[in-house]
Parts: sequence; structure tokens; C-alpha cells
Amino acid sequence: MPIDAREIESLLRTMEDGQTQLQAQINGRITRAMRDLLGVARGVVHVRSGDLRDSLYIIAPSVAGDITESNIAARVSYAELEADKGGEHDYAARTIEEGAAIIDNLAEDIADLVSAAFGVGRA
Repeated sequence: MPIDAREIESLLRTMEDGQTQLQAQINGRITRAMRDLLGVARGVVHVRSGDLRDSLYIIAPSVAGDITESNIAARVSYAELEADKGGEHDYAARTIEEGAAIIDNLAEDIADLVSAAFGVGRA
């Protein structure tokens, strides 16, 4: 039975569309989690003037190879110095600690999205 090039092209388009849709779903879920983590970060940051807290923002999800990443950044120059003081000043570490459930839920949601995209269930 000969291989029909149109069928292969159609299958490839379907696979690419599915990958694009999956990436959009993952990006959307990451964005929601990052919004939640931004709220945590703004709640735990050591506040003197409020400038650091108010400068925190989300860097939108981006894809580099097989990795999708997002980040919370600050627009003030002293943000890293503040975090380097440690303890209650290390808002990044405190955000990760206090936002652990958000991060865990994100990982579970992404695993569910990927499993569903490939038509397999998760145990």
C-alpha cells in the first residue's frame, strides 16, 4: 500500500496544531500560577517604602528548547541586594517556601495536560 503524501502532511499539521495548543494551555496555566506567586511575593517582601513590592512583575512564559519558563522580577535596582540579606529580606526564597502548594499544583496540572494530550491516564 503506497504512502499518500497528503495524508502524511495532514498528520504532521495535526501534530503541530496539537503541540501549539498544548503549549498555549501550559503557558496559560503557568501564567495563572505566576499571578498567584506574584501575590505571595508581594505579601512576603520586606517593606520599608513599598517600592520593591510595587515593582514586582511577571515575565511572561517563554520557551527555550523543551523548557518553558516564567519568572517574577523587580524594577528596582536594589532588589537583589535586598534578597541577598537573607531571612525575612529574601523574598524570592520566602515566595518559593510559602508558594510551594501553588508550584506543586502547577506541576500536577501540567502533567495532566501532557497526559491528556497524549491520551494516557495518570495513576
